[in-house]
Parts: sequence; C-alpha cells; structure tokens
Amino acid sequence: MEGSVKRVLSAVGVFLAGLFVVSSSLCAADKPADPALVRAQFQAVMSQLEPGGDILAVVNVDGLLEGMFGLVEKVISMAPEGDKDAGKIRAALPKVKSFLKRNGFFAGTCAGMSAVPKGDGYYSTSMFLARDPAAAALPLWKGLLGGEPRTQAALGFIPRDAVVVRVLNCDPGQLWRLLKSGVNDIGGPGAGQAFSNGLSAAAMALGTSADRLVDSIGDEMFFSIQLSRDAKIKLPGDGNSAIEIPEPSLLIGLKVRNDTVLSVIDRQIATNKVPVTIAQVGGTKVESMELPAPLPFPVQPSIASHGGYLLIASSRKAMEDSLSAFGQKNGLSSTPEFGGVFAGLPARNNGMAYVSPRYMQTVCDVITKVMETKAAGTSKDAKAAAFMMDLMKW
Repeated sequence: MEGSVKRVLSAVGVFLAGLFVVSSSLCAADKPADPALVRAQFQAVMSQLEPGGDILAVVNVDGLLEGMFGLVEKVISMAPEGDKDAGKIRAALPKVKSFLKRNGFFAGTCAGMSAVPKGDGYYSTSMFLARDPAAAALPLWKGLLGGEPRTQAALGFIPRDAVVVRVLNCDPGQLWRLLKSGVNDIGGPGAGQAFSNGLSAAAMALGTSADRLVDSIGDEMFFSIQLSRDAKIKLPGDGNSAIEIPEPSLLIGLKVRNDTVLSVIDRQIATNKVPVTIAQVGGTKVESMELPAPLPFPVQPSIASHGGYLLIASSRKAMEDSLSAFGQKNGLSSTPEFGGVFAGLPARNNGMAYVSPRYMQTVCDVITKVMETKAAGTSKDAKAAAFMMDLMKW
C-alpha cells in the first residue's frame, strides 16, 4: 500500500513541478520579482512543511492566476472584430477580472507540499497555501474559511463507526453576498433583475426568502459516512452472486442560528405529503420519513435539531448514533484510531478531513469481488478483470 501511496504522491510532485513551469512562464513578462519578498514567501511556506521525505516542493504562485487570466484576454483579443460571441466575452472580461481581484481570487502567493513516510504504511503529508495577509478580510477568504481557527464542535456528533469525515468552516452569508454581487457586477442590471425574480419565485415555494435562509446557517458544517461494524448488507451482483459489505449510512450537519432551515424542510414534507414518524431520542425530537421504495440497505431519512446543529441522517439508527455520540462523548473523536491519526496536529483549525483504512479496504474488497466474478465469465471479461486487479496492486 505504501508503494501505491508513494506513486500517487510522486504524481502530485510532478503536477507541482508543472505548476512551477507555468508560473515561471506567465510571470516572466511582468516586472522583476523582489528577491526579499520572494524569500519571505518561501520561508512562510517552508515553515509549515516537513523536509526529509519523498516530496518537498515549494512553488511561487504570486500573480499566477492573474497571469492566466491575462493570457485568456490575449487569446480573445485575437478573435476577429466581427465575431459577436468573442465581442461579448471581450466586453465582459474586464468586469470579471475586476470582480475577481476585488474579492481576493488572485491573493495566493506561494504553495507547497511535503510527504514523509511514517514507517507504518502511512505518510505525514502537508499542503500549504500562503496568501496576501490583507486578503483575510475579503469575501472569498472569509466565506471559504469562516474566520479564525477554532475547535470543531461538530466532531462531537460523528458516530464512532464513521469511516469518511469532512468538517469545514465557512461563512455562507459571505459567499451568498459574493454570488449576488457577481451577478450584478458582471451580468449587469438585466441579469440582476432576472436573478431577483428567480429568488422571489423561490421564496414563494420555500416560505421564506433566500437571504433569511442563508443568514440562518452558521459557520460550521460536516458530513460523514458510516460503515457498521456489526450489520451487513448484500449488494446484488451478476447472476446469483451477491457482494456483502458493512451496512452504510450518511450523516450531514449544519450549524444553525435558528429553525429556519428546519421549517423549510418541514414545509416541503407537508406539501408533498411524505409519511413521517416522530420519536423522542434522549429528549430530542427526531422526524423520520417513510420511503416506500425497497432498497438493499435501510434508508429512512431523519432530521433533528440539537445543540445548535441541524442534523440530517440517512436512517433513524444513524441519527440515534449521532445523538448518542454527542451526549455520551463516545463518538469517533474518542477512539484511539482517530486520536492517533491527529496526534500532534492543531486542535484549533478551519476544518478537517478523515478517511479510515476500513473504508478503503471495503472499497478494495468490493472491486476485487466484482473482478473475481468477471474473471469467471467470458475470456474477454477475464482479461479485463485481470488487468483491473493488476492495476489495483500497482
């Protein structure tokens, strides 16, 4: 497995080298770089990386995106004057460029990556992007990162059998205002009016305005995939074969300021006459929708509001596990496996991602079983299966 990871990381290294070539060529025509500034940008990124491994790459990307945009402008400028489509693009490009620059899209200055083997089949991998400090207050960066690093309270809701987790901080209000200003600044009054009309129609259907809906969402959200350690399901296969895997479930959570999102969901459930079962789980109201369609694994979409978060789960069991993890503090973050992976990393951050080896092993097992079934078929299928299995070993 370590060999495969190393090859993937090498491919990333090649990509970064290509990025360096592109960055150098695009920035070559600009004014000469300030050596002191470049050195400071380099040191800022290097201080976040780990030398002594398989990959150590630092690329100065200051002006790269703006340079690429300038290249697009040059290409469009070569179009014939009578080309109407090119004329529209040519007229819009200055507005797009001004909008992007004003909101921080060109603020990246230096990027880097390092990968060091830990000796247990895993790698300590770091990726870092430095940006102009003044851009921290711009809508794009505030929207994507959600402000200052903090302890991720959402982790408390993740069940202990989660195998894929993504927690992120963002500011939906900033991103929403960025979108609206983009429509008006780039599209002009006509596009702005059409967008406003669409929002009015959506407000009629939802029972609230888009502004109020977005403003009700907080700055933290997450999703997780669970694979049961006990229950199994069988996925239909070719012929009489079936593939057995751990029972999966999905969990989504949003930090919320009020019940606006929940009210919108309840309104849609009532409008579409979806059968709902209501239960109390540890004092929390859980609404579970009854779906008539038969599926190979339990699907009973459930929603609940607890601890300032709106939770949406693919089954009532997943919801119960999430509420139990939060209440009893016995979720994924309490397991030795999770603690070992994140040992030494900052507890305060702007998000995290986690993929358990159990998830990857399950995926590999499913692919292997499918290929084994194919290999028992026709000669053509057997050759294709053998190729795929060799590819997985690579």
